Amino acid sequence: SRLIENVLDFSRIQRGRKQYRFRLGDVNACIRQAVTMMQPCARQAGFEIAADLAEVPSFSFDPDAVVQIVVNLLDNAIKYARQAADRTLHVRSRYEGPWVTIEIEDHGPGIPRRQRGRVFDAFYRVGDEACRETTGTGLGLALVKRFAQAHGGSVQILAARPRGAVLRVRLAARQPA
Repeated sequence: SRLIENVLDFSRIQRGRKQYRFRLGDVNACIRQAVTMMQPCARQAGFEIAADLAEVPSFSFDPDAVVQIVVNLLDNAIKYARQAADRTLHVRSRYEGPWVTIEIEDHGPGIPRRQRGRVFDAFYRVGDEACRETTGTGLGLALVKRFAQAHGGSVQILAARPRGAVLRVRLAARQPA
């Protein structure tokens, strides 16, 4: 169902028909909802999800888009960090006025620096297609980027220590007019 939703959302965005429903809310409630949704998948793959959610004031955002951001990032972490020795995925939130930051950290192989810009392109996937072990369409991170941009924000990739990736999404913490 995530795959279908990603394809449909991407199609709507491409045609300019994606409608966001911004409303005042608790972003941490959306993050917790996404973590709860992904928990069975994570456990089945041998991962634990640790959430460290700081106090974030209410602001205007699209709850469905935020849930999908976190689901897509966790799904990617589960797929690409399969061989990690440290099987804990860290989900964090914090308020850095005027921004709300959401981070997902894994301890897998990380994303090579030269590919960090391209992973947000639609249908692009890291690695050699001929020997790829992970499944997917290559739309998850493209959607994360577009959802972040719709919120006046951005997404970036950082290296985790000692290894892995941190995907950081920043959303503008706009107050409704």
